[in-house]
Amino acid sequence: MSDYLSYEDMMSIPAREVSESSKLASNPVVSVMMTTYNHDKYIAQAIEGVVMQRCDFPFELLIGEDCSTDRTRAICQTYQSRYPQILRIITTDHNVGAHKNFFRLSARARGRYLAFCEGDDYWCDENKLEKQVRLLDSHPDMNLCFSRAGICHGDCEKVVTEWYPRREKHCYAIEDFISGRVSPATCTVCIKREVLSRLPRFMEDGPLGDWPLFVQALVRGYAGYIPEPLAVYRLHPNGLWSSVTAEKRYEGFKVSNRLLRTHFGSRYEKHFDTSLARAYCNYAERSCMQSGIYGISVVITALNRSPVPLWRAGRGLIVFLMHVGFPKIYARLLAENVIRRMQP
Repeated sequence: MSDYLSYEDMMSIPAREVSESSKLASNPVVSVMMTTYNHDKYIAQAIEGVVMQRCDFPFELLIGEDCSTDRTRAICQTYQSRYPQILRIITTDHNVGAHKNFFRLSARARGRYLAFCEGDDYWCDENKLEKQVRLLDSHPDMNLCFSRAGICHGDCEKVVTEWYPRREKHCYAIEDFISGRVSPATCTVCIKREVLSRLPRFMEDGPLGDWPLFVQALVRGYAGYIPEPLAVYRLHPNGLWSSVTAEKRYEGFKVSNRLLRTHFGSRYEKHFDTSLARAYCNYAERSCMQSGIYGISVVITALNRSPVPLWRAGRGLIVFLMHVGFPKIYARLLAENVIRRMQP
């Protein structure tokens, strides 16, 4: 068996398409990938953000509806009837899981570029695709581009903060993504489809999907950045990632870190150590937040248990030490914007 997923592997995942082929654009420039499961509160806004796009090229929206138990499928079908020239629904009568749901969309995408928006997020700029395609077209070695993202909570559409790199630049390298210095909101990403023609097989069942995908896309290219919010990431109790406990997040990250290390051999070792140190600091900090236990003794215990030297985490270590060791001072600095959290 090959170490890479083939087109046949992805097409073998159970799928049934709901679309009107005669009305779809024959050569879409962008395929928008929208995976969804039990998002009936949010899916309409996600779809609206895509179909409102103003651009001078055709695009398609593929919705991977993973056998939801709520009204998600019915809402998607209503929109498919309303926008038959854009929407394709890929579904089945049983759940296939988040990763396979993504791969069956990827195999059916026809665009030169892939853009992403999960069913509980949404795009807030009607020119998002136009801006990103223009940027990618004008830079042949740019394989991926992303932007700032707004962050909202639950059913409230008010953007409470923004998600963006601490050091904003026009472009980033694969090392920035591996080390965790850059971790874009998936709903802001647009990527060249051709660079994902060879995806490692471990991604089929790996705990994380986005991070390995972006890293793989940058093996022979770089990422561009648009310093304005083009999409909104939603935090809510049932979110695929936001609902996961700190411990499960960290354990999942460790597995993905190990799989990617193995895949790349001895390359990028120090960058993988940096990302693991950052992930551990984040895990230790969130564990304290969940337990409500803070103090210097907690910091010392966490430092002693770290699998890698925590100095590699850089600013992540400083934030952890401040928040857990001196929570009252940290809260005051956060309120005064001396410290800012730049991603959830």
